Amino acid sequence: MKCYPIIFSTGLVPAILSGEKTQTRRIRANWRAGDQLWVREAWQFSPSPSDEGTTILYRADRCNDYVPGMKWRPSIFMPRWASRIALEVLRVWEEALHDISRGDATAEGCRDIESFRALWDYLNEKRGFGWDRNPRVIVTEFRVLEPGGET
Repeated sequence: MKCYPIIFSTGLVPAILSGEKTQTRRIRANWRAGDQLWVREAWQFSPSPSDEGTTILYRADRCNDYVPGMKWRPSIFMPRWASRIALEVLRVWEEALHDISRGDATAEGCRDIESFRALWDYLNEKRGFGWDRNPRVIVTEFRVLEPGGET
């Protein structure tokens, strides 16, 4: 088993935490079934440490009001120790982007294929991988692990 970082946008993190999002499609992925992924998301330190030590705030929790004027740290710069979400990779396969089913769109945390298409283009079109190109994607099915790596 290997452990890899994976970035998710702020809007997708609540869907992962609630169990609504159980799949992700990526242009490239090196992981396999049985590997673990640690989620990188926008974050920042709390201005006042708790009794247990440094407190991390996560943008997906809508913490903007708690720290006025502080900028969120981009997900790409989140260290492993600050991550709160670990995922177990259940299955990995390759397919054309347009092969997504309605059920898969729901597993991506979207209402339907049109919602997924809009999300895909928002995240990938500027990088040259828009919906209309129908790129080959790596589909990853996952489940959230409880803290400590237990289910």
